[in-house]
Amino acid sequence: MSESRAASSALPSPSDGLALVIVPGGRLRWGLPSSAVLSAHAASDWAGAAPLDWEDLVGAGAPTESEQVRILLLKTEHAELAVRVRGAIEIGIVPESEILPLPRHLLGDEVAAAEGICFAVAGAPLLVMNVNRIGHGR
Repeated sequence: MSESRAASSALPSPSDGLALVIVPGGRLRWGLPSSAVLSAHAASDWAGAAPLDWEDLVGAGAPTESEQVRILLLKTEHAELAVRVRGAIEIGIVPESEILPLPRHLLGDEVAAAEGICFAVAGAPLLVMNVNRIGHGR
């Protein structure tokens, strides 16, 4: 049986939060709005064009060590974008009041696609991403 499924079918309906697909990382995690994630696939089931590496797109440095490799199909303003992510992806809801603005003058281009940061959820800080800016500003 294929592990491929539409991400939206597994998401709760947020009442006062932002539904995110959370990609793990070392010092940071990345939250992609669930509305921008069309589907998630096991890498072995992916039959589309060669995906781009998440770490390269967001300037994350060395890839996360993991046996779990997934392909996320993202919908941007102009195209669909397949990205390869490593580690266990999660689905969560973050209260919008917990998403803080980023001090861009201190962080530089590596967070050009990030719209905010959240420290309120367990684990590493969570950067909330704008999929339309992924790979830009680097």
